[in-house]
Amino acid sequence: MNHSTPFHLARVSFLLIISVIFLSSCASRYFSPLPAPREPLKIRNLGDLPYNELWQGFVFNGEKVGFAHLKIVPMTEVHQYQILSEAHLRLRFMGLEKHISLKSDDKVRPDLTLVSFHYEQKMDEKPLILVGTATDGTLRILQKSGATEKSAEIKLSGPLYPTSVINLYPVLKGMEVGSQYRYGVYDPQTQSMTEVVQSVIEFEESKKLALEPAFKVETHMHGHTASSWINMKGETIFEAP
Repeated sequence: MNHSTPFHLARVSFLLIISVIFLSSCASRYFSPLPAPREPLKIRNLGDLPYNELWQGFVFNGEKVGFAHLKIVPMTEVHQYQILSEAHLRLRFMGLEKHISLKSDDKVRPDLTLVSFHYEQKMDEKPLILVGTATDGTLRILQKSGATEKSAEIKLSGPLYPTSVINLYPVLKGMEVGSQYRYGVYDPQTQSMTEVVQSVIEFEESKKLALEPAFKVETHMHGHTASSWINMKGETIFEAP
């Protein structure tokens, strides 16, 4: 990114994404293939995105159980971006009820590589805080849980990304059908380094779900696969595990 380029965010898009939690094999029934765009996306940095905020609703068995919010803030003085995100879930399943709250503050370079993070997780009122910085080829992490503190250092073998950019990574790489991406992330849920593999499978639309044409992206992580549909503006409009 040219550091003199202004961060154009004339429009704030409050996009409601309905993430229906059901098997991906069922989700595929709602989508129909379309001819792929002749040219890949031309979004090359976060400043090219036509939005800086996204809202996401989570639905389970027809009931709204939570929401997620992501906001991108330019830090022009240091040529970086702050990615703020939060998610709140309340699940009732087989007589059990779980309250989950997640907040993250990632600072990234224009190419999405991680500079630092601050994560707060709370499950049933039990808090966990993770603070980290990636400098000089080393990830340094401080973990706080109640009165307990632990620190760790992990040597990096290559570029590292936060999980908050997983759906942004293919967008900034010129997403087109047939593309595949492989990169490393630090996952605060498992507190571990892991590899993400993404494939752009198809260009589809769903008239049944009233969803515009979008790229279907499959993301493989921790042995699981999730599907996301990302439109031509780089917005994730639907997700299914």
